[in-house]
Amino acid sequence: MNRNTNVMLKLCTVFLMGTAGFFVSCQNELNVPVETFAPHEHSLSFTATIGVSTRASVDNYFEEFDRIMIQNVDFYEGGMSPEWVNKVGRYSYSAGDIQLLLSSSYWFRSDECKLIRAWHYGNEQDEWREYLPTASTPLQVSVTQNERADYIQSDFIYARTTATYTTRAIPLSFYHQVAKVVVNVSSEGFAPDAEITGIDLEDVYVGGEFQEPALPDSPDTPVLGTWTTVGDKAQKIAMYKLETPNTADFENNGSVETAKASYAAIVIPQVDDSPEKLITIHANVDGTAREFRYKPEKLDWKSGMTHTYNLTLRGPGLVVSFEEESLIWTDGNSGSGSVALP
Repeated sequence: MNRNTNVMLKLCTVFLMGTAGFFVSCQNELNVPVETFAPHEHSLSFTATIGVSTRASVDNYFEEFDRIMIQNVDFYEGGMSPEWVNKVGRYSYSAGDIQLLLSSSYWFRSDECKLIRAWHYGNEQDEWREYLPTASTPLQVSVTQNERADYIQSDFIYARTTATYTTRAIPLSFYHQVAKVVVNVSSEGFAPDAEITGIDLEDVYVGGEFQEPALPDSPDTPVLGTWTTVGDKAQKIAMYKLETPNTADFENNGSVETAKASYAAIVIPQVDDSPEKLITIHANVDGTAREFRYKPEKLDWKSGMTHTYNLTLRGPGLVVSFEEESLIWTDGNSGSGSVALP
């Protein structure tokens, strides 16, 4: 992410125009005479508009001049297996539009349909990443996400759609392909003056290979891929402390309170049926450094979802309320449990 600017602009969902109501029809249904264009006469252009389901950066914003990669398949027909042979175009986000910087694709005929994919890595780099995460070039989330720059750099978003020449400025709807873990901490009832000094995720995979999604059938279906973990587990991921603590239902009884502290981390989607450990809360209690640990029965972190753990420091242990699957990085279902102090 470009962190040297204060300009922050939201990128959100749009519904593509066409008789299907979502994806643009690839048929010349009006029998309009077909035009053939000269090379480089009409380049593809893209835009972003306001909505509710699409998410951009880790905080759901694009920053000015963020780098976006866009690639397309010419003369696409529904159901065909795409061959991404065209060069990846380099674009930059600017005031709601996506501006061409270097390399592009062009329309060849007025009745043409193109399949388009686009992606953006959250990190600011010296080189453009003109590839998707693979086994040999995996996405690696940072293990030092307590630093905001490292937290942001772990994000990865992706869009996939179709468009016709008549669309002109093509709207792209990006979705987070990674998962987010949020930990909210309360100390009501036990050491209310405790200072939370840090939270770590432990023994989780930090590398992943991305498998692209197909086009969904409706606008209500997120465009989400799947992942295969790559490499070894990290000993820990230091989580990022949110400037404003979240509100949460710590007792799982409908009573909401503001957390003493809230932390977040971007993670590779992964499944572990019997994790040995997961969350360690570092706290200063009455001048003494303490650690509070939570180990779930299993974890199943899914692409595009937030998994929220509401942990209360109380009595001899932690009281746990777990919001299990939160689609598109919003609140979701909840459960409860408890663990003992180490």
